[in-house]
Amino acid sequence: MTLWQVDDPANCVPFDRRGNVGLHHLALKVVNLSALETLHTRALAWPGTVIEFAPQRSSKGTKMRFMVREPDGTRIEFACISSAQ
Repeated sequence: MTLWQVDDPANCVPFDRRGNVGLHHLALKVVNLSALETLHTRALAWPGTVIEFAPQRSSKGTKMRFMVREPDGTRIEFACISSAQ
């Protein structure tokens, strides 16, 4: 995997998932709900990171996830399969 930085961040076109082709987000699987909650806590404390939403159930299934936007703007989803209802 390679992440590229633009030459001129002040004048780059911001990502628009409905108007631009490009990376929507990176999704990473986490081993369990405890690990997901730990990552969420660490992300909250990381300077420049924006939490888009806290851990929550994805639809009606058993997938739990949360989404962050890291300081350069990349959206990262952390997810796990949870047996907790």
